Amino acid sequence: MNKILLEKSIDERQKLDERFERLEINLIKRIKENSESQKIETLVHALLEPFLDLGHHIFMDNFYNSVRLSQKLLKRKTHTTGTLRRNRKKS
Repeated sequence: MNKILLEKSIDERQKLDERFERLEINLIKRIKENSESQKIETLVHALLEPFLDLGHHIFMDNFYNSVRLSQKLLKRKTHTTGTLRRNRKKS
């Protein structure tokens, strides 16, 4: 029985590794396609994708947070809390 569980665990780990590899490739493509001002927003969206629309609440510092990003996440039922930079472009 332990052998079956171990094999199942290995299979699940391989599937998870493949999923993260596809996510990484997709993320790199999306970041390269975006302008500089959208790269952070694209990164945050890609990392949060599995957790969106579930009613989660995330906390961000001012490097990642922006008004526009918070509004987009709110549309996906994800609340945010964090500081904002006063001089941030397109926040």
